[in-house]
Amino acid sequence: MTLDRDYGWINNIHYDIGTHVIHHLCPQILHYNLVEATEAPKPVLGK
Repeated sequence: MTLDRDYGWINNIHYDIGTHVIHHLCPQILHYNLVEATEAPKPVLGK
């Protein structure tokens, strides 16, 4: 099981490390699209 966490400023220097759920669902998404892609499944999966 995985969940997204807010690591504050560390997110920015570690390629948005807080976007783990979408990374595990779709690992082929490039790191610079993870923040936007994280919003897509929320209507289906919830918070």
